[in-house]
Amino acid sequence: LRQQGQLDEAVAEFREAVRLSPLYAAAYHQLGWSLRLQKKLDEALTHCQKAVELQPTVAVYHNSLAYVLWDQDRLDEAVAEFRETGRLDPHCDYPFANIGRVLQRQGNVADAIACYKKAMELNPNDAGARFELVKVLAPLGRLEEARAAWAAALEHDPPSHDAWFGYAELCLFLGRDDEYRRNRRALLDRFGDTTDPTVAERVAKASLLLPTSDDDLERAAP
Repeated sequence: LRQQGQLDEAVAEFREAVRLSPLYAAAYHQLGWSLRLQKKLDEALTHCQKAVELQPTVAVYHNSLAYVLWDQDRLDEAVAEFRETGRLDPHCDYPFANIGRVLQRQGNVADAIACYKKAMELNPNDAGARFELVKVLAPLGRLEEARAAWAAALEHDPPSHDAWFGYAELCLFLGRDDEYRRNRRALLDRFGDTTDPTVAERVAKASLLLPTSDDDLERAAP
């Protein structure tokens, strides 16, 4: 029911599961998560806490509790729960990425960077952590580090143009003309036929910053 978007019906069934089996931690967890989706955060917190109380060694229960605390701006408590998630499941990358996001929001940039790098170490394919790392490094003027992290994320060929937007310009700004040209071609190959006017404008501007071949010029500015 939840996957079909019928949240009210899903919540009703999870409530019935809890009523029928009041020691069923998974039911409390799913009820809490569903209530979070309904923005009923106080009640969501109660049920997520109950799941943790019943089964304190299940990492995902701590992770869900952390999200609810995050939604309530109880950031220190959220970090503590994300850390417990990572302690219980030390091979999982997402708790560290989430800690990085919270710390970044709190202005603790140095520790946020360390957490993103830990997430990337655990999961080299975690493009999300790499993009978050770019957002932290760039304002600090650590542009080459940001470019390297961004390039690694783009190796996974994210489908959204937002993930690519600005990378070509950054390469050119840093004097990496060859990398700019490679990315220009990648942009045209992936988004050259877009019908989205915003994406089309971005691709055209990024593609015309240096002279290009007649074919690519025609694709960029038909």
